[in-house]
Amino acid sequence: MSFYQVNQNRTFEREFKAGYLCSPNGKWAGWPLMKALQPGDILFHYNSKCRAVLGISRVANIGQHKGTASQTARVIPDTQCIQYSGRHLSEEDFSPRLREHYRQKYSGYLEVHTVPLRMANLGKLLPLTPQVYLLPISSEVAQRFLQKRDIRLGDLR
Repeated sequence: MSFYQVNQNRTFEREFKAGYLCSPNGKWAGWPLMKALQPGDILFHYNSKCRAVLGISRVANIGQHKGTASQTARVIPDTQCIQYSGRHLSEEDFSPRLREHYRQKYSGYLEVHTVPLRMANLGKLLPLTPQVYLLPISSEVAQRFLQKRDIRLGDLR
């Protein structure tokens, strides 16, 4: 089991509750780490607006693509990622300007399915949060965070 922090702002609520992560299929901003995620990995959902972890989820097995039927979708072998073309799954949360930016710049996206475990304001995980979508967290930091809040992963469903 590995631990990751997902940095979300407007997309947190939609992605957390709907049980997915979505990012462009690009080479920066932590996006390549989407291909490293495995079932059972733990995600701390950090919201930059609140400056706090607002939820914990677990990476789930690949399921049905959450986009529209008209979008082409395929599983990337040896990953938990669905690659598809079309629109970002959370596009409705973007400003019109950002929507247009994503439509022009990125033709393909990655989708990873998750299971929400806990939604609450849990405070800060890292003292300084890099401006990337996904970043790995050491087991020691993750365990301290969970212990300080008396959260046992086995109890979460």
